[in-house]
Amino acid sequence: MKLVFDLSSLLWTTLLVGKSVEGRPVEDEEGKSVWINPAEYGYENAINSIISTCTQLNATPIHTIFVEEGVNSKARRLMISREYKANRGKRPMEQYSEFAKLKGMVKEAMRGVGAIFVTQDNVEADDVISWFAKHTEEDITIVSSDNDLSALQGV
Repeated sequence: MKLVFDLSSLLWTTLLVGKSVEGRPVEDEEGKSVWINPAEYGYENAINSIISTCTQLNATPIHTIFVEEGVNSKARRLMISREYKANRGKRPMEQYSEFAKLKGMVKEAMRGVGAIFVTQDNVEADDVISWFAKHTEEDITIVSSDNDLSALQGV
């Protein structure tokens, strides 16, 4: 069995949960106060989440595949509908900066223990994960909070 993690889903969830004492408030473009947790806070949460999931499913990092967004990942869906994700608020640049730092930290740590990272340009991670679900002979467990992936249950 392989564990297939939606990397962005995991990282945003672990970066945004709670408030780190090392965090700080910033104003977003609408003037609302947004709490920015540091990448190190998200890293601790992400690693703990990965370890917990592996332990519960009797897996090791060598059994894990992390799928990340490719370049222009929204391009295909935007061709279908210009409104795709148009109503989502923009995050402050500081959050994107901490996310990028967190992503590098997790990739370095997990590659160091044998995990595999996969990306495909012009498609979102959930599209790649759905491809795995349909074309992999081995059983996989998908780890994501992306609601789009609920359609794959039982595939």
